Amino acid sequence: MKAGVLAPGGKRASPEFRVPAQDGYRLVRHRGRAFLYSALTDQLYPLSPPAVEALEREGLDGARLRDLELCSSGAVPLPPPAPPDAQAVRTEVRHAVDQQVHQIVLGVTESCNLRCHYCIYSGSYAGLRRHSRAKMPWEVARQAIHYLMAHRANSPVPPGISFYGGEPLLHLSLIRRCVDYARSLSGEVRFVITTNGTLLDGEARAFLVENDFTVLVSLDGPSEVHDRYRRDAAGSPSFDRIAANLDALRREAPDYYAGRVRFSVVLTPPIDYARLEAFFTGLGVPCVVSPMETYGLRPEWLSRLNRPDFEPLAAAFEQACRDRTEHGQKLWRRFSVGLLGPALRRIQTRGERQEAAYFRLGQCVPGSRKVFVDPRGNLYPCEKVEGGPDVRLGRVDRGVDPEASLRLMERFSEMVSQNCGGCWMRRMCTACLADAVQGGRFDPAKMGLRCAARKEAQAEALGLYAALLEEDPGALDFLPEAFPWG
Repeated sequence: MKAGVLAPGGKRASPEFRVPAQDGYRLVRHRGRAFLYSALTDQLYPLSPPAVEALEREGLDGARLRDLELCSSGAVPLPPPAPPDAQAVRTEVRHAVDQQVHQIVLGVTESCNLRCHYCIYSGSYAGLRRHSRAKMPWEVARQAIHYLMAHRANSPVPPGISFYGGEPLLHLSLIRRCVDYARSLSGEVRFVITTNGTLLDGEARAFLVENDFTVLVSLDGPSEVHDRYRRDAAGSPSFDRIAANLDALRREAPDYYAGRVRFSVVLTPPIDYARLEAFFTGLGVPCVVSPMETYGLRPEWLSRLNRPDFEPLAAAFEQACRDRTEHGQKLWRRFSVGLLGPALRRIQTRGERQEAAYFRLGQCVPGSRKVFVDPRGNLYPCEKVEGGPDVRLGRVDRGVDPEASLRLMERFSEMVSQNCGGCWMRRMCTACLADAVQGGRFDPAKMGLRCAARKEAQAEALGLYAALLEEDPGALDFLPEAFPWG
């Protein structure tokens, strides 16, 4: 085995979620090249074809690979996580929820003018709420904004307010009032809205531009892709309306459009990466890309899912890396970079992360980085973790209960500490409560499904990462600027 040349810059959980103890190594490939990643030492080893054949023929388990690696490479095992200090964790949680709130997400309405087939509120998912007519009253919004301003003394970023739905522009009058009130309390506030784009008329566009909103528009691809699933209640397609509104915004405020508009892209079957790359890269707008939720999906939907071909996506990313010195275009405006960049950045920064003693993986302190406020005034860790007493953090009139935050961290830690210690991906995993909770309750089966999918995707990204750096050590130097959060 060669020395690593690509080194980086409780209670027992349910048996439904299990990672084998010997899974601390992963063989990855890209375009005929093979590499072995070791979580023990955090090293990537390039492998010759005979070495790959021997590895596959002998089926070496984790214990034998460990002995071989330590004897032949000179690599040093990284120390295991220290046991958690319960008092220190409790102190950290209390400080975080009291003084480090970054952002509130206001669920201003549960109503929507579209009926997207894959929406988690569509009725296609077991155990999740459906669309309703619930709208946030002003008093709930006012208390939420006041709570943010009173609990951000040590936040490293200006206060942020996001507007979420349903379709938040159905409640534009409340959003206007929220903006005015927030500006009366703080001179610097970040505003974000997630919208389906159909209601971005002249009035809404002028308001968003005037208040420097970041606008996240749901757009899944060209019309034939987008309109497969994103239709209104009458079954009519939505793409043309969204495209017309975006074209108008680009004409009216070109600089704002270039700097503040983002696309939220859901990968829906059948996935054609080459087609999506051509469409979104042509638009030149950064994309936030996520897969369609499959857990809890009704059986008739599961039959439509396909395993997309990774090669066109990887090829587009490789070409973007080669082009990085040939033009001034910001690479993260390419679809392939938006999709693969975060995973590659996690690999790039894995050596900067100490393994959390508390087995957090990608989990923040619930109620600090973000607080989701539903129309009824309930507080949750985020918009992806809501809907039940098991994950509720408090009420808007009383604020986040630090004990509720601590209980969620403990339950998540219990789930992963018993199952993830031997996993090869633990230093680059982003699993959090959103992966472990379904319908407001902890669900180990969901965590298991998400775990398997995430490891497959990360293995593909790891193979690409190793191959790129072997060919050109500076190929990914642009990632820190594109994805500064790591």
